[in-house]
Amino acid sequence: MEWYSKTIQKDAEKTKRREPYIPAGVLQAKIFEYVSGYLKQSNCLKKLDVIMLLPKIKIKKHLEKYSMNACSMVEKIVCEPKARYRSIDGSCNNLRQKTWGKSFTCHRRFLPPAYGDGVQQPRLADDGGQLPNAREISSILLPDVDILDPKLTSMTMAFGQFVIHDIARTLPTAGDIRCCPTKTAVHPECLGINIERSDDVLFRHFNQTCINFVRTIVCNPCSLGPREQLNQATHTFDLSQLYGLRLNDSRSFRTLRGGKLRSSLTSTYPKEELPPKMQRDDPGCNVRPVPPRFRCFETADGIRTSQHPALQSLHTAFHRRHNQHAEQLAKINPHWNDEKLYQESRHILIGEYTAMIYGQYLEAVFGKKMMKHFQLGLLDEGYTIYNPKLNPSTNQEFIVAAGRFGHSQINDRFRVQFTEKKQSYSYDLRDNFFETTIVSLGHSGGILKGLVIENTHASDPFFVDDVKNQLYHLRRERFGRDLPAFNIQRGREHGVPGYVFYLDFCFGYKVNDWNDLAMFISRKNINKLRRFYKHWSDIDIFVGGVFERLLDGAAFGPTFGCINGIQFYNFKYGDRFYFEHGHQSGSFTPAQLDNIRRVSSLSSLICKTHSEIDHMPENPFIEPTPYRNAMIPFPISPTIYGKIDIMILN
Repeated sequence: MEWYSKTIQKDAEKTKRREPYIPAGVLQAKIFEYVSGYLKQSNCLKKLDVIMLLPKIKIKKHLEKYSMNACSMVEKIVCEPKARYRSIDGSCNNLRQKTWGKSFTCHRRFLPPAYGDGVQQPRLADDGGQLPNAREISSILLPDVDILDPKLTSMTMAFGQFVIHDIARTLPTAGDIRCCPTKTAVHPECLGINIERSDDVLFRHFNQTCINFVRTIVCNPCSLGPREQLNQATHTFDLSQLYGLRLNDSRSFRTLRGGKLRSSLTSTYPKEELPPKMQRDDPGCNVRPVPPRFRCFETADGIRTSQHPALQSLHTAFHRRHNQHAEQLAKINPHWNDEKLYQESRHILIGEYTAMIYGQYLEAVFGKKMMKHFQLGLLDEGYTIYNPKLNPSTNQEFIVAAGRFGHSQINDRFRVQFTEKKQSYSYDLRDNFFETTIVSLGHSGGILKGLVIENTHASDPFFVDDVKNQLYHLRRERFGRDLPAFNIQRGREHGVPGYVFYLDFCFGYKVNDWNDLAMFISRKNINKLRRFYKHWSDIDIFVGGVFERLLDGAAFGPTFGCINGIQFYNFKYGDRFYFEHGHQSGSFTPAQLDNIRRVSSLSSLICKTHSEIDHMPENPFIEPTPYRNAMIPFPISPTIYGKIDIMILN
């Protein structure tokens, strides 16, 4: 116990240096976890007892006795019911449940956790043994086969990641924890992935026997019971990756003049770019060894903004759009101060952004039938109704599995498309992780144009080598990481139950033998799964989901469709500030709402923020052809679009 206490105290100190606002909660969560484990063992409790009984134990007086005040912070939150704008940290979205959707709160679950010991140990196989090696599953069961989607563009993948970064930010524990080799790793949060096959490419070329994997920061539920994980992001669509997660931090991304966000203007490309980090030595950034040497960007989403050029370019577009709104608002309302200009620009941009998600993106990946079933489409007119009984917070099954369907859509090579074809070129993803040169040179417009003219990788159980062996490969490192293996391992360490349990949850369909899977997975793929999993209930939710037959017009199968559908329904109807809701303090007028619905498209936003682009497909997520979704001009001003913008801003 003494060694464990010292370890978690050390973790809390490291976490405090990195994220100074969560150490108290982390330390308390670890203590609750230890006590839960002790009670389970000393009282011979079953796993179900840990889930059902331990959270009912009243511990408030003990918290007060030992000054464990992290759980009393909720009581200090004061809400203003008539506030027009969202809080930066997501608090007070629900006036009765003040922390629903708030940043630095726990992910929720559709099903109770299936921890190996009932408290925190990663999920085990049906027979109590270890589940099959995540790296082997990724290497053999999820190979690199190049099949393109016949309809969807690469913008589907890129924008999907941008959206996920808005509502989920789950980071590993503490700082620099080394979990390899696994035999010598002693840290309690280590879960390194062994490389067991001699023909594995990482072993064959680099003599690597392990991939470092650190467990997620724990969340403090202020109760005893199973481990939960922390979501540092807000749980609703509010562009937190642009504006920040806490009020104090958000100010550091602003100019505090004219309502604008901080930008960088360079002699190389005199247009608003994302500001670079101030420190020159950034271990997580892929800075070139020779000039031009560009640093990673300084944004509210931290290092994630710089993950790859497509994501950097989308951040750039939304960043510029905010500042355009601030400029136009200042002209119309010269008496407004910085705060009013900032908040109103943010309010409008979030409305536009959410209209893009529910108006075009979701239909591209869900298909029309599921959009209708889950009531996700935009209304033609009028208001939607907010449901204060609905919690919009993210669910574990969404963030570790169903929401990651886009990982199989990733291509290994991307086009940078300019008006003059001779200037166009392509780049390899593996060479551009955390590398900002292309965007810093002013090519974000070409990157975004390339994303809408090239097809994305198909949604299937195949993943490109760039994310299987080269993920986040930095120049100082010999090899990268394995995204599918990480997805599998993350689901296990979060205690997410196996795939078949979600067939029961979603459809009431119980699997009693391998043959029962044929309703959702082809016989050929069932046989592949049987090679790795001893029992059908062992199948990881991510693996089972990517092996399902796709639904008509959708980018995923029934189970991912179920989880994603419920999640996006909750995001929409459980968010008091969702842009279509009426009779709320932040509601748009009918005229404003009508204009947002009509002009809010990602193609339009890209053209408005990149003057070098004048033609885009009306729907950037669907392959443009002369007969379907043709390339059309998106003039910037003075045009009907400009007039509509002014109407919105009024």
